[in-house]
Amino acid sequence: VSILEVEDALMQVPGIHQAAVIPVEDHTLGQALEAFVVPAKDIFLQEETIRRQLSQSLSRFKIPRCIHICEALPMDPSGKVIKSRLQAHPKA
Repeated sequence: VSILEVEDALMQVPGIHQAAVIPVEDHTLGQALEAFVVPAKDIFLQEETIRRQLSQSLSRFKIPRCIHICEALPMDPSGKVIKSRLQAHPKA
């Protein structure tokens, strides 16, 4: 699964200002994806709405197992997301 493809799909979802995707271990699949998104100003996003939007452009197995809605993403001085600081969460 291409992380960039999933990030590009997330950025096409109305209301998403920033997005980052990281690979995480999954006991069933071996590896899965988790996404972190920042809504645009004054926009309220829900994980289920984002999933529905992604299902229109991505195969089911490419949709992140968890989508975290965040106030901000960790950035370096050049404006790139510091993915190593994104924390995967245990699958519920």
